[in-house]
Amino acid sequence: MAHRRIHVSTHYRVLLIVLMLMVSGCSPTPEVNLMLLVADTFRADALDCSEHRDRTPHLCALSERGVVFENAYAGGPWTFPSTVALFSGTSPTAYERATDEPKLVASYWVPDEEVLLAEALSDRGYRTAGFFENGIALRANVGQGIETHALFDGVGPAVDFSAIPSSIGFEFRGGRNAGMLPLLQEIVTAPGPYFLIQWMMDPHAVYSPPPSFLSDLTHGPLPRSLEYYLRLGNGDDPRRGIRDLAVVGPELAPAELQLIRDLYHREVRSVDERIGYVLRALDHAEARDHTLVVFTSDHGEGFGEHGGFLHGGRSLHDEFVRVPLVIAGPGVARGVRVSDRVSLIDLMPTLAEWFGVDALSHATGRSLVPALRGEALRASQPFWVVDVSRQRGHAAVIDGDYKLIQRPEGGVLYDLAADPNERLDIAHLRPEVLERLSRTLDSLRDRAAAKRNVRALDSPAYNEWDAETVRQLQTLGYLDPDTFQ
Repeated sequence: MAHRRIHVSTHYRVLLIVLMLMVSGCSPTPEVNLMLLVADTFRADALDCSEHRDRTPHLCALSERGVVFENAYAGGPWTFPSTVALFSGTSPTAYERATDEPKLVASYWVPDEEVLLAEALSDRGYRTAGFFENGIALRANVGQGIETHALFDGVGPAVDFSAIPSSIGFEFRGGRNAGMLPLLQEIVTAPGPYFLIQWMMDPHAVYSPPPSFLSDLTHGPLPRSLEYYLRLGNGDDPRRGIRDLAVVGPELAPAELQLIRDLYHREVRSVDERIGYVLRALDHAEARDHTLVVFTSDHGEGFGEHGGFLHGGRSLHDEFVRVPLVIAGPGVARGVRVSDRVSLIDLMPTLAEWFGVDALSHATGRSLVPALRGEALRASQPFWVVDVSRQRGHAAVIDGDYKLIQRPEGGVLYDLAADPNERLDIAHLRPEVLERLSRTLDSLRDRAAAKRNVRALDSPAYNEWDAETVRQLQTLGYLDPDTFQ
């Protein structure tokens, strides 16, 4: 995948004015703005402010002035179920709909009567908008209340930002940030606070960071050209020269695998640079004191730790489902690190309480507001991570430090405190814990099924989706290219 600098100076002042208006709130009210920044496929350990601060300096600075949840988990190992969990505050299984298509498993649909956070904030006068580089994130009707949203899929307009001073500017990757201009212009023209979502795709395979991030790349002897590794991705696509990393990965030599990880981390640096621009704009406009910033991801990525690569429903180990979660802004405690295990289903209930709006009445997630105030969280509650894409019958439940991955052939139990890399299955050593978590998972399933039956949802099935949705799923590696003809 090619990336290019865009060099035309005429739009620099427009971008700068738009960002300054956006972050200043453009509002006569003291209402706090909300910015939700989501980096697709961003592993939790990619944000490492102790040994690798140089990789994510802007996110580390954000972390230092806010709360970092060190053990946050997505609702699923790929975008579709995880996004449902993120925006609804409930396990995606509660919104699962069966499909008659034999090659597929399920779809999801959040009903219109569910009041999501964006709707509640909109009712209170917030302008809401989202810029999504992954259109799958909106496919389950989770965009309710987002008055304006733009999808990016391809190369943005030919705009030139070469005049941006190096102190505040950055390389505009593939035109994506240029594509934000129309949306940002629209949201900042009217007075009042805003809720803005930016969904970035940089770390998603293929791992092909902007050219400036490759200038200092070093590696040992490799059996293939660098271009080959830059085109390892989801599925085989002869037209673009892409090979399936899930197939190629297990055959890579250690030096090749290290290069793949390095390319991924340079994609992470690209995310940090993009976020850094927004954060510097906040400081420049002196808007930090009335903007709450949230950073997270929808899932992680595997590099062979348990034999799997990429993501997309291949595993429920932590490299696929543990994600970063940082919250900073007015009223939030500074420099706090929370070790309690939390779920992304907790995020929207937390924000609803923080902003004092009536939303998510059916959510099963808990509020993390005490942590934002620097206080201890209430007693933890078990939560589960589902995988209903490629591995039907696979699910995980996390209760305290114990994690059960249930498979059709039997459960695998880990003590995450003693074994954070999930190397030792202790199911035979702690049968009572295995039994307890199995019952917990059954209870959570029953709860989701009851909610699903009561709601009697009427949602589109996969085989009713439009051709563009199917194409996006295939491009991202979530559907076999031969599924639809």
